[in-house]
Amino acid sequence: MTQTPPGSRRSIRLPEYDYSQSGMVYITVVTWRRECVFGEINDGEMQLNSLGKMILREWERLPQRFPHVNLYEFIIMPNHFHGIIVICDEPFRRGAAEFTQSQRLEDKTLRPYDNYSFENANRPSP
Repeated sequence: MTQTPPGSRRSIRLPEYDYSQSGMVYITVVTWRRECVFGEINDGEMQLNSLGKMILREWERLPQRFPHVNLYEFIIMPNHFHGIIVICDEPFRRGAAEFTQSQRLEDKTLRPYDNYSFENANRPSP
């Protein structure tokens, strides 16, 4: 496998888009060589291991570390992670206007492709 020299990757950013504006951001993080290191799927449910639980904790900590960030939907899979964050102009006030399920379903800007899996796949096993 050939390595790309640092700094030589082609940017996929849109040249005319203002990335400093507030809005929703969809992120995907894939493990090195797509190794399954976050857990495994048993009977159709994701079972997080210690690394998967670490991803979950860090995801939940993001708004504490970055006051302008609110969490939307996310899913942790064995070899990758998807999440949607909302970047706001003003620091988000906890409890003031958090997204409710009905607001999520009404939002036409960006909707998860499988809301059931987003809500259920991230529950740690009892």
